[in-house]
Amino acid sequence: MIKFTLAYSPDLDSDSEIGMVGFNIEAENFRGNGNFMSTMTEVAALAHDLRDSAADEIRFACGWDDREGDNAILLLAACKQSNADLEMTLELADFHGVNHRLSSTFLVDQRSAGEFIRGLETIVRDGSGTAALIGKDL
Repeated sequence: MIKFTLAYSPDLDSDSEIGMVGFNIEAENFRGNGNFMSTMTEVAALAHDLRDSAADEIRFACGWDDREGDNAILLLAACKQSNADLEMTLELADFHGVNHRLSSTFLVDQRSAGEFIRGLETIVRDGSGTAALIGKDL
């Protein structure tokens, strides 16, 4: 079993939409966490894309410059499977040293994906909070 949590908290010292997104992942013998700046608009887009997108892959990334490769500090990629489950890949890097990085790929069933989407929508509505899901090894 794999537990993933996405948390969002606004920057209360700023008038901008910027806040902090945090990823936490726990498996039987593995765990990691990381955070980076993002916007509520990006969190809302992730919720929308997971619920409504016809795309085969949905991507959410926070990081430096193009948010690709080593510039991605937090990365969530969800690939839709033929049975409507998701294959989810998470990458987390150290904010201060991107050479320190971890990755996890796992399956998420429709029920857990739906709970995660509802959690994201609650974050968007409330302006902060967490969304969690449970996955299983490939």
